[in-house]
Amino acid sequence: MEDISKIIRRTSPLVRDININLNKLIIKAEDSYLLEDLLRRTIISLYRQLFNKKKIYYGRDSEIGYVTLRMNPNHGFMDIEYLPSSGCKTGLNYDGIGLGTVNLKENQYNIECIYKEKLPKRLIKDTEKVMELLGLKRETKK
Repeated sequence: MEDISKIIRRTSPLVRDININLNKLIIKAEDSYLLEDLLRRTIISLYRQLFNKKKIYYGRDSEIGYVTLRMNPNHGFMDIEYLPSSGCKTGLNYDGIGLGTVNLKENQYNIECIYKEKLPKRLIKDTEKVMELLGLKRETKK
């Protein structure tokens, strides 16, 4: 049977390397969360600056509600999600509606929503403008 001290000497560099790599992964996960939060706040700011002269987006009594991005389970994608205001919710009966996706790898977005006809008319057009201001291009069908 091998002496325990020899086993520890032989495996401790491996354990140290595993711990170093785990710490790097933790840092990347935290950075990812911070970047996602920054992107959300940027979108809120763009909607407010562009369209909020009459409290259309964001705010307690907004006319339409707000749009946000959420991480998508597929690597490299985010969901564009619309959260309607109280006034819009009654007509939609949904808390959150997917408007489309952002492909982070390709810097593209697409708007594909099955409820388009029930949404406020300007929502899609305003969202496209914000996505373009973020530097994203509309996804082209292949």
